Amino acid sequence: MQTIKLSHEWHIGAELTSGGFGQIHAAKSETGDNVIIKLIPKLPGADRELLFENLKGTPNVLPLLETGEWGEFWVIVMPRADKSLREHLSQQGGALPIEDVIQILIHINTALAALQGKVVHRDLKPENILLWEGQWCLADFGIARYAEATTSTETWKFAKTWPYAAPEQWRGERATGATDVYATGVIAYELLSGEHPFKGPEEHNYREQHLNQEPTPLQNCPPPLATLVTECLFKAPGARPMAQNILTRLQQISQPSSGVAQRLQQVDKAAAEKRASLDAIASAEKSAAESRSILAASAEQSLNQIMGTLKERLSRSVSQGTLLDYGPNRWAFKLGEIELGTNAFQMALPSSLDSPGVPAPFEVIAFSSIFISIPTDPYGYEGRSHSLWYCDAVEEGVFRWYETAFMYFPMSGMQGKKDPFFLNPDSTAGRTLAPIFGTEFQIAWPFTPIDQGQEEEFFERWMNWFADAAEGKLRHPTSMPERKPIGSWRTRK
Repeated sequence: MQTIKLSHEWHIGAELTSGGFGQIHAAKSETGDNVIIKLIPKLPGADRELLFENLKGTPNVLPLLETGEWGEFWVIVMPRADKSLREHLSQQGGALPIEDVIQILIHINTALAALQGKVVHRDLKPENILLWEGQWCLADFGIARYAEATTSTETWKFAKTWPYAAPEQWRGERATGATDVYATGVIAYELLSGEHPFKGPEEHNYREQHLNQEPTPLQNCPPPLATLVTECLFKAPGARPMAQNILTRLQQISQPSSGVAQRLQQVDKAAAEKRASLDAIASAEKSAAESRSILAASAEQSLNQIMGTLKERLSRSVSQGTLLDYGPNRWAFKLGEIELGTNAFQMALPSSLDSPGVPAPFEVIAFSSIFISIPTDPYGYEGRSHSLWYCDAVEEGVFRWYETAFMYFPMSGMQGKKDPFFLNPDSTAGRTLAPIFGTEFQIAWPFTPIDQGQEEEFFERWMNWFADAAEGKLRHPTSMPERKPIGSWRTRK
């Protein structure tokens, strides 16, 4: 039995597996504890620091007991887990029970949420998700990044595991947290159905499928879970939900739903599948302009779903109201002289918030607006309107629908008939959002997400305002203080 001496001595036993990236051996510590040792060859062009991510204390990440070098190998020592998720799938012989799938996905996304913005795994798959101390933990961080730095194309193909590789990996683009979310979507699909969403079998087949095709919709699965998996598999990285959002929604899925909620969940599932279909078509022959089109397609389908649900709830709740439908996302619901309506979905121009000397703080892909109109009161007040922007206002490259609104700068002495009011994403709005002085307007309603699980607050807010308006209680915000939601937006450094 060979011994590797690092800070501690490790006695190497039988080789458990090899291939892809190095050898895995059973081993024992000086005190007889069972561990695993991974031996990774020192390949040209790859620095050891790429392998050894410092993730100590991160939940649901398998800890590293020690790292170092031994001859022509880098050495990683880790606890011996009970089994891998791949082994668990093989033991179960197919799809897992829904409750088990949700629990596994919660463990995976607990890790990804903690690592958001810090580390990208790049090669998430059932083989490197391990059951240890009753928790499913991610392992093998750094392996894929190490592989990318080598000169061996044969080695790289193992790092980019074909069934789990995101579209951006097939294009040779930078991997982000959204890349791990995509792999999570593939894993979730596999756990729920017993098979991969894309079946290859050869490399060129996988490339075409991941870039341009959509998977068969999941069957016999709770609609909110199917919707979530569909969103994870969107072709555009910026349209995928973030790990924390996934985690929150997974925790809500197991809660009982009302009949109306179940109906809306089915509608949401269909809308997500349609978005995925448009996403897959738009993903072919990607360019900068096409990337915006992919995001815009996702944005329009999402807004259709949100506004369709709001319209349905108003119609169901107010039998004496009148719905005036002017087309997709443009409608008005009237009760006497009170009106709640939306304006049409529009695509924004690239860098639409730019103005001379003031670059855009973030990118807007599409926009709309929502409003309530009332008869003019004695002070000239006629209601309120808010902007709806599909943008990456909070985190660069992560696009969602956000609600915001504007008001005149208090010292200007101006007051709008509608207050607060919407602005389209143009240079005026861009200057208002920039950290500069001398602007005419200021933010009245911080950027608040209204999609990916945040729809209910949006519906309640506007239906309450509509009820206030119908009862003659909607007043100018300066004379009736209101609680503002917490929100923020990015500014360029």
